[in-house]
Amino acid sequence: MRIGLERKCSLKGGGQMLPAVKPITIWLTINRACNMCCRWCYARGAKTTNQEMSFELAQKLVDLVVGVGAKEILLLGGEPTLWPWLLDLNKYCKGRINTTLVTNTVLFANDIYWNRYLSQSNDEIGVSLKASCEKKFNGVSTVTNWETTLAGIRRALSLTQSGTSFVCSPDDCDIISAAQLVRSLGGDRLNLNLYTPVCVGGEWKSDYSWNQIRQVINQISIQYSKAEKILKGKLYLNGKFPLCVWPTRFIEERRAKGQISTGCQLSRRRGLIFDTDGSVLMCNHLQEYPIGKYGVDFVSPEELLGFLDEKAVKETYDQASRFPSTKCDGCEDYDFCTGGCPILWTYFNPEDIIQRERR
Repeated sequence: MRIGLERKCSLKGGGQMLPAVKPITIWLTINRACNMCCRWCYARGAKTTNQEMSFELAQKLVDLVVGVGAKEILLLGGEPTLWPWLLDLNKYCKGRINTTLVTNTVLFANDIYWNRYLSQSNDEIGVSLKASCEKKFNGVSTVTNWETTLAGIRRALSLTQSGTSFVCSPDDCDIISAAQLVRSLGGDRLNLNLYTPVCVGGEWKSDYSWNQIRQVINQISIQYSKAEKILKGKLYLNGKFPLCVWPTRFIEERRAKGQISTGCQLSRRRGLIFDTDGSVLMCNHLQEYPIGKYGVDFVSPEELLGFLDEKAVKETYDQASRFPSTKCDGCEDYDFCTGGCPILWTYFNPEDIIQRERR
């Protein structure tokens, strides 16, 4: 199996094969179409934006993952509100498994759509905030206006089980303005994600140099204290970068306050992603490198668990989650840090970036 993670460093982590994936959280990529065009989005690598999951396949996958004991399904795209069967699938899942909709909320500004959505809403909504202000938003989307987007976000945040995520990149890492915006729209918490390379046409690319990304790290470190006060402490960092590239005290404070999460479904082996055709992905960035497929490698819950326990599958996960750098071997923080997002090391050289001691 090719997984597209031909890293700069080939050091294997550990000496034994790790356990099989436990599919606790499931991501369903129900479509690839979107009404925005964010330059940092993994969907840039999609072969076509016309890809969408059939409602029949979505039902079968829901049955499958309920059968293996999954606790939650996240629906994403593309932009999942553009998928014509979203409300039908919500109804199909209701009372069987919790669902979270990951959305830019643009369609929520439409009164007709919003009222229809409320009749078959998800258990939770993950709002994707595209920019911290109108000026920066105009550089992200050429098809949607700022006020329409804010109206949709405001409606989404009016529901109690809603949260907001903001991708920090060299184009926009103003987390103070992002925190103020979330509060003004009725939200009370914000999750910070970080830019990673994308695969386009089989080639890994980054729009930014590591020096530019390091500036983002510095800005987040400087602004965090003020931004978290705006949100009364409810500001959370998704640690996609190795902990050692952050200031030591900053990481210690985030850990003490429970404001940082590390690892993902790939490194923690606690979830699976299904692409629009039923292919199994270890990460949505790896859409060109599926490791299996519904209807080919498995159909029943028992067959899925057997597939995940196969030696070849576990070896693929071992390869993807190995130490990115020789400096990670023996690091006391590695179990929590996991060496950063594996996608980082498809483009950047970990030996040039990872530090044995945090500065």
